[in-house]
Amino acid sequence: MNVPGSIKKLYRVIFKQDLYISHHLAKTAGLTFLKVLKCLFNDKLLLDYFGQSSKPIDARKIPLRTKCIHGHFNQPKYMNYLPEAKWITWLRDPIERAISNYYHMFRHPEPGDSFCMKVVNRNMALEDFLKLEESYRYYSRYNNKKSFISYDFVGITEEFEKGLKLFFKLFNFPEDKNIQVTSVNTNPQKESNKYPLEESLREELVDLYDDELKLYNSMKEQFYSQCNKYEIS
Repeated sequence: MNVPGSIKKLYRVIFKQDLYISHHLAKTAGLTFLKVLKCLFNDKLLLDYFGQSSKPIDARKIPLRTKCIHGHFNQPKYMNYLPEAKWITWLRDPIERAISNYYHMFRHPEPGDSFCMKVVNRNMALEDFLKLEESYRYYSRYNNKKSFISYDFVGITEEFEKGLKLFFKLFNFPEDKNIQVTSVNTNPQKESNKYPLEESLREELVDLYDDELKLYNSMKEQFYSQCNKYEIS
């Protein structure tokens, strides 16, 4: 999508301050991170959980006080019209993320989500769900629109506390010791760091999720490199 330079210039004038776009990918601790954003931005935080439409946003309809947008959305909605915004997201082991998403759909089915309702109404088995393209190409679908390597911050869910320290450091936010971070929307039946799977199935999934795992591991390497640079342990 080509956006006239005059419109881009207008939006730079509208948003003179730094604008952060926090891209919440499903089951990557986005709701837990939201608690942090609420503490940082208060009424300057705008939530966008109103569907996956990629229709471009009209920046003139975003409240001028807005400093951060957080939610589920397709990147083109913002990236073409807010070219100077700082992009933020979190990634999680793709197989674990997919399993978590499966259980989440059954705990909290969303009538407006056709994919979710298809899974729930068919009472789809976990193994079948994990072998759906929507599961094993979840990250790739977004990475093709705006590569994660171009994001200003990519945290690793499994290293959430360390990721928060890096987030504060990269954007020069004062680290508030009073921010109490507790996990939100977790699976109460999960008993360990990894969901139990038969070894043969997990090996099959490693092959199926190869591209997703490569992407995740690449961003994890970048994450650890940044942590080392800023002496975050």
